[in-house]
Amino acid sequence: MKLQRIVLATALTFVVAGISHAAQRNEGEGDKCSNIHVGDWDKATARGEEDLTVPNTGGTLQIIAHRNGGVAVRGSDVGNFKVHVCKIAAGNTDADAKRILSQIKVETANGTVRPTGPEGEEWTAFLIVDAPRSASISAETHNGPLSFRNLQGALTATAKNGPVSFRHVSGSVSANVVNGPVSYSGNSGDIKMESRNGPLDVKLEGTNWSGGGGLQATTVNGPLSLSVPDGFESGIDVQTSGHAPVSCSVKDCVATQSVNSDDQMRHIRFGSGSPVVRISTHNGPVSIHSSRAED
Repeated sequence: MKLQRIVLATALTFVVAGISHAAQRNEGEGDKCSNIHVGDWDKATARGEEDLTVPNTGGTLQIIAHRNGGVAVRGSDVGNFKVHVCKIAAGNTDADAKRILSQIKVETANGTVRPTGPEGEEWTAFLIVDAPRSASISAETHNGPLSFRNLQGALTATAKNGPVSFRHVSGSVSANVVNGPVSYSGNSGDIKMESRNGPLDVKLEGTNWSGGGGLQATTVNGPLSLSVPDGFESGIDVQTSGHAPVSCSVKDCVATQSVNSDDQMRHIRFGSGSPVVRISTHNGPVSIHSSRAED
Protein backbone atom coordinates (compact mmCIF):
# COMPACT_ATOMS: atom_id res chain seq x y z
CA MET A 1 0.00 0.00 0.00
CA LYS A 2 1.40 3.36 -0.97
CA LEU A 3 1.38 6.61 0.95
CA GLN A 4 -1.60 7.81 -1.09
CA ARG A 5 -3.88 6.08 1.39
CA ILE A 6 -2.38 7.85 4.36
CA VAL A 7 -2.21 11.26 2.72
CA LEU A 8 -5.80 11.18 1.57
CA ALA A 9 -6.82 10.87 5.19
CA THR A 10 -4.36 13.50 6.34
CA ALA A 11 -5.32 15.97 3.63
CA LEU A 12 -8.99 15.72 4.47
CA THR A 13 -8.37 16.08 8.20
CA PHE A 14 -5.92 18.93 7.73
CA VAL A 15 -8.27 20.99 5.62
CA VAL A 16 -11.17 20.41 7.99
CA ALA A 17 -9.00 21.81 10.75
CA GLY A 18 -7.90 24.70 8.56
CA ILE A 19 -11.43 25.71 7.59
CA SER A 20 -13.21 25.02 10.85
CA HIS A 21 -10.76 27.07 12.88
CA ALA A 22 -12.62 30.16 11.73
CA ALA A 23 -15.48 29.19 13.99
CA GLN A 24 -13.24 28.76 16.99
CA ARG A 25 -12.74 31.54 19.49
CA ASN A 26 -8.98 31.21 19.20
CA GLU A 27 -8.22 31.06 15.48
CA GLY A 28 -4.73 29.63 16.04
CA GLU A 29 -5.99 26.44 17.64
CA GLY A 30 -6.78 24.76 14.32
CA ASP A 31 -3.30 24.74 12.80
CA LYS A 32 -1.37 22.08 14.70
CA CYS A 33 0.54 19.02 13.62
CA SER A 34 -1.49 17.00 16.12
CA ASN A 35 -4.62 17.74 14.07
CA ILE A 36 -3.26 15.73 11.14
CA HIS A 37 -4.64 12.23 11.68
CA VAL A 38 -3.39 9.28 9.64
CA GLY A 39 -6.32 6.95 10.34
CA ASP A 40 -6.02 3.18 10.10
CA TRP A 41 -2.74 2.18 8.54
CA ASP A 42 -1.00 -1.16 8.03
CA LYS A 43 2.55 0.15 8.36
CA ALA A 44 4.60 1.68 11.11
CA THR A 45 4.56 5.48 11.12
CA ALA A 46 6.82 8.14 12.55
CA ARG A 47 6.20 11.85 13.04
CA GLY A 48 8.43 14.84 13.48
CA GLU A 49 8.22 18.62 13.68
CA GLU A 50 10.66 21.35 12.76
CA ASP A 51 10.68 25.15 13.02
CA LEU A 52 12.38 27.31 10.41
CA THR A 53 12.78 31.04 9.84
CA VAL A 54 12.81 32.35 6.27
CA PRO A 55 13.96 35.96 5.80
CA ASN A 56 11.42 38.41 4.39
CA THR A 57 13.36 40.02 1.54
CA GLY A 58 10.41 41.98 0.22
CA GLY A 59 10.04 39.70 -2.78
CA THR A 60 7.53 36.91 -3.34
CA LEU A 61 7.91 33.82 -1.18
CA GLN A 62 7.22 30.71 -3.24
CA ILE A 63 5.87 27.70 -1.35
CA ILE A 64 5.84 24.39 -3.21
CA ALA A 65 4.18 21.62 -1.24
CA HIS A 66 5.26 18.01 -1.48
CA ARG A 67 2.83 15.92 -3.49
CA ASN A 68 -0.02 15.05 -1.10
CA GLY A 69 1.20 17.62 1.42
CA GLY A 70 -0.67 20.69 2.62
CA VAL A 71 0.00 24.36 3.30
CA ALA A 72 -1.65 26.75 5.76
CA VAL A 73 -0.57 30.41 5.68
CA ARG A 74 -1.74 32.84 8.35
CA GLY A 75 -0.94 36.53 8.70
CA SER A 76 0.87 37.35 11.92
CA ASP A 77 2.77 40.20 13.56
CA VAL A 78 6.15 38.87 12.46
CA GLY A 79 8.98 40.40 10.46
CA ASN A 80 10.15 37.19 8.79
CA PHE A 81 8.37 34.00 7.78
CA LYS A 82 8.04 31.38 10.51
CA VAL A 83 7.57 27.90 9.05
CA HIS A 84 6.39 25.01 11.21
CA VAL A 85 6.90 21.68 9.43
CA CYS A 86 4.80 18.61 10.21
CA LYS A 87 6.55 15.47 8.94
CA ILE A 88 5.03 12.01 8.54
CA ALA A 89 6.78 8.86 7.30
CA ALA A 90 5.74 5.23 6.95
CA GLY A 91 7.80 2.05 6.82
CA ASN A 92 7.63 -1.70 7.35
CA THR A 93 9.07 -1.32 10.86
CA ASP A 94 9.43 1.47 13.40
CA ALA A 95 13.10 1.69 12.50
CA ASP A 96 12.29 2.07 8.80
CA ALA A 97 9.76 4.81 9.50
CA LYS A 98 12.22 6.72 11.69
CA ARG A 99 14.96 6.35 9.08
CA ILE A 100 12.72 7.81 6.39
CA LEU A 101 11.57 10.57 8.73
CA SER A 102 15.17 11.63 9.39
CA GLN A 103 15.66 12.23 5.66
CA ILE A 104 12.77 14.69 5.27
CA LYS A 105 14.19 18.19 4.85
CA VAL A 106 12.84 21.59 3.83
CA GLU A 107 14.76 23.69 1.32
CA THR A 108 14.55 27.45 1.91
CA ALA A 109 16.98 28.85 -0.66
CA ASN A 110 16.30 31.68 -3.12
CA GLY A 111 12.93 32.67 -1.71
CA THR A 112 11.47 29.17 -2.07
CA VAL A 113 10.17 26.80 0.59
CA ARG A 114 10.04 23.18 -0.58
CA PRO A 115 9.97 19.89 1.37
CA THR A 116 12.28 17.17 0.06
CA GLY A 117 12.79 13.55 1.04
CA PRO A 118 13.98 10.13 -0.08
CA GLU A 119 12.82 8.97 -3.50
CA GLY A 120 10.64 5.87 -3.57
CA GLU A 121 9.77 6.04 0.12
CA GLU A 122 6.46 6.86 1.77
CA TRP A 123 6.41 10.27 3.42
CA THR A 124 4.77 13.66 3.32
CA ALA A 125 5.05 17.09 4.94
CA PHE A 126 2.60 19.83 5.86
CA LEU A 127 3.70 23.45 6.21
CA ILE A 128 2.14 25.91 8.67
CA VAL A 129 3.45 29.39 7.85
CA ASP A 130 3.20 32.54 9.96
CA ALA A 131 3.74 35.36 7.48
CA PRO A 132 3.96 39.16 7.64
CA ARG A 133 0.44 40.36 6.91
CA SER A 134 1.46 42.38 3.84
CA ALA A 135 3.76 39.71 2.39
CA SER A 136 3.68 38.55 -1.22
CA ILE A 137 3.21 34.77 -1.36
CA SER A 138 2.77 32.20 -4.13
CA ALA A 139 1.82 28.67 -3.08
CA GLU A 140 1.02 25.49 -4.96
CA THR A 141 -0.28 22.10 -3.85
CA HIS A 142 -1.06 18.77 -5.50
CA ASN A 143 -3.46 16.39 -3.73
CA GLY A 144 -3.35 18.45 -0.55
CA PRO A 145 -5.12 21.40 1.10
CA LEU A 146 -4.10 25.03 0.84
CA SER A 147 -5.41 27.84 3.06
CA PHE A 148 -4.76 31.55 3.63
CA ARG A 149 -6.12 33.83 6.32
CA ASN A 150 -5.62 37.32 7.75
CA LEU A 151 -3.33 38.54 4.95
CA GLN A 152 -3.21 41.82 3.02
CA GLY A 153 -0.53 41.28 0.40
CA ALA A 154 -0.34 39.73 -3.06
CA LEU A 155 -1.37 36.07 -2.91
CA THR A 156 -1.26 33.47 -5.67
CA ALA A 157 -2.68 29.97 -5.21
CA THR A 158 -2.38 27.04 -7.61
CA ALA A 159 -3.90 23.71 -6.63
CA LYS A 160 -4.87 20.40 -8.18
CA ASN A 161 -7.01 17.73 -6.51
CA GLY A 162 -7.19 19.60 -3.22
CA PRO A 163 -9.26 22.25 -1.45
CA VAL A 164 -8.30 25.93 -1.26
CA SER A 165 -9.67 28.42 1.25
CA PHE A 166 -9.30 32.16 1.84
CA ARG A 167 -10.50 33.97 4.95
CA HIS A 168 -10.09 37.67 5.70
CA VAL A 169 -7.60 38.29 2.91
CA SER A 170 -7.32 41.51 0.95
CA GLY A 171 -4.83 43.08 -1.40
CA SER A 172 -4.42 41.10 -4.63
CA VAL A 173 -5.53 37.46 -4.70
CA SER A 174 -5.34 35.07 -7.65
CA ALA A 175 -6.40 31.43 -7.42
CA ASN A 176 -6.50 28.68 -10.02
CA VAL A 177 -7.88 25.36 -8.80
CA VAL A 178 -8.58 22.11 -10.65
CA ASN A 179 -10.64 19.26 -9.14
CA GLY A 180 -11.02 20.83 -5.74
CA PRO A 181 -13.39 23.03 -3.75
CA VAL A 182 -12.70 26.74 -3.28
CA SER A 183 -14.02 28.83 -0.40
CA TYR A 184 -13.79 32.55 0.39
CA SER A 185 -14.93 34.62 3.37
CA GLY A 186 -14.49 38.39 3.52
CA ASN A 187 -15.40 41.71 1.91
CA SER A 188 -12.32 43.49 0.57
CA GLY A 189 -9.47 43.29 -1.90
CA ASP A 190 -8.97 42.51 -5.56
CA ILE A 191 -9.99 38.84 -5.56
CA LYS A 192 -9.91 36.60 -8.63
CA MET A 193 -10.65 32.87 -8.34
CA GLU A 194 -11.11 30.20 -10.99
CA SER A 195 -12.11 26.59 -10.37
CA ARG A 196 -12.75 23.61 -12.63
CA ASN A 197 -14.67 20.53 -11.53
CA GLY A 198 -15.17 21.71 -7.98
CA PRO A 199 -17.62 23.67 -5.84
CA LEU A 200 -17.30 27.38 -5.11
CA ASP A 201 -18.41 28.70 -1.72
CA VAL A 202 -18.46 32.48 -1.11
CA LYS A 203 -19.43 34.05 2.21
CA LEU A 204 -19.61 37.84 2.12
CA GLU A 205 -19.22 39.80 5.35
CA GLY A 206 -20.07 43.29 6.60
CA THR A 207 -22.39 45.73 4.83
CA ASN A 208 -20.43 46.38 1.61
CA TRP A 209 -17.29 45.65 -0.35
CA SER A 210 -14.90 47.90 1.53
CA GLY A 211 -11.88 48.24 -0.72
CA GLY A 212 -9.99 46.96 -3.74
CA GLY A 213 -11.23 46.01 -7.17
CA GLY A 214 -13.91 43.56 -6.04
CA LEU A 215 -14.47 39.83 -6.28
CA GLN A 216 -14.53 37.82 -9.50
CA ALA A 217 -15.00 34.09 -9.08
CA THR A 218 -16.03 31.37 -11.48
CA THR A 219 -16.38 27.61 -11.48
CA VAL A 220 -16.93 25.19 -14.34
CA ASN A 221 -18.78 21.93 -13.68
CA GLY A 222 -19.27 22.75 -10.02
CA PRO A 223 -22.00 24.10 -7.73
CA LEU A 224 -21.96 27.66 -6.45
CA SER A 225 -23.03 28.73 -2.96
CA LEU A 226 -23.25 32.42 -1.99
CA SER A 227 -24.00 33.69 1.52
CA VAL A 228 -24.91 37.39 1.78
CA PRO A 229 -25.41 39.32 5.05
CA ASP A 230 -28.72 41.09 5.49
CA GLY A 231 -28.31 44.70 4.40
CA PHE A 232 -25.26 44.12 2.19
CA GLU A 233 -25.29 47.19 -0.07
CA SER A 234 -22.70 46.64 -2.80
CA GLY A 235 -23.83 45.39 -6.20
CA ILE A 236 -23.72 41.64 -6.81
CA ASP A 237 -24.09 39.79 -10.10
CA VAL A 238 -24.39 36.00 -10.20
CA GLN A 239 -24.32 34.34 -13.61
CA THR A 240 -25.20 30.76 -14.45
CA SER A 241 -26.07 28.72 -17.50
CA GLY A 242 -29.78 28.99 -18.15
CA HIS A 243 -30.60 25.31 -17.58
CA ALA A 244 -28.96 25.08 -14.13
CA PRO A 245 -31.20 25.10 -11.04
CA VAL A 246 -31.15 28.32 -9.01
CA SER A 247 -32.32 28.92 -5.45
CA CYS A 248 -32.28 32.47 -4.05
CA SER A 249 -33.73 33.39 -0.66
CA VAL A 250 -32.14 36.85 -0.43
CA LYS A 251 -34.49 39.82 -0.53
CA ASP A 252 -34.68 41.70 -3.82
CA CYS A 253 -33.20 38.94 -5.95
CA VAL A 254 -33.82 40.02 -9.52
CA ALA A 255 -33.31 37.42 -12.23
CA THR A 256 -32.82 38.37 -15.85
CA GLN A 257 -31.81 36.34 -18.86
CA SER A 258 -29.65 37.16 -21.82
CA VAL A 259 -28.91 34.95 -24.80
CA ASN A 260 -25.55 34.68 -26.53
CA SER A 261 -24.51 32.63 -29.52
CA ASP A 262 -23.42 29.67 -27.42
CA ASP A 263 -25.92 29.20 -24.64
CA GLN A 264 -28.64 30.82 -22.62
CA MET A 265 -27.26 32.64 -19.58
CA ARG A 266 -29.07 33.82 -16.49
CA HIS A 267 -28.05 36.74 -14.26
CA ILE A 268 -29.22 37.23 -10.69
CA ARG A 269 -28.55 40.77 -9.50
CA PHE A 270 -29.08 42.53 -6.20
CA GLY A 271 -27.51 45.28 -4.13
CA SER A 272 -26.99 48.81 -5.44
CA GLY A 273 -24.66 50.35 -7.98
CA SER A 274 -22.43 48.61 -10.48
CA PRO A 275 -21.59 45.07 -9.40
CA VAL A 276 -18.31 44.71 -7.53
CA VAL A 277 -18.99 41.07 -6.72
CA ARG A 278 -19.26 38.94 -9.86
CA ILE A 279 -19.66 35.19 -9.50
CA SER A 280 -20.46 32.61 -12.15
CA THR A 281 -20.86 28.91 -12.68
CA HIS A 282 -21.17 26.84 -15.83
CA ASN A 283 -23.00 23.53 -15.57
CA GLY A 284 -23.60 23.79 -11.85
CA PRO A 285 -26.50 24.64 -9.52
CA VAL A 286 -26.65 27.96 -7.64
CA SER A 287 -27.72 28.55 -4.04
CA ILE A 288 -27.96 32.13 -2.70
CA HIS A 289 -29.02 32.70 0.87
CA SER A 290 -28.87 35.20 3.71
CA SER A 291 -26.23 34.80 6.40
CA ARG A 292 -29.01 34.85 8.95
CA ALA A 293 -30.31 31.61 7.47
CA GLU A 294 -27.16 29.88 8.79
CA ASP A 295 -27.72 30.92 12.42
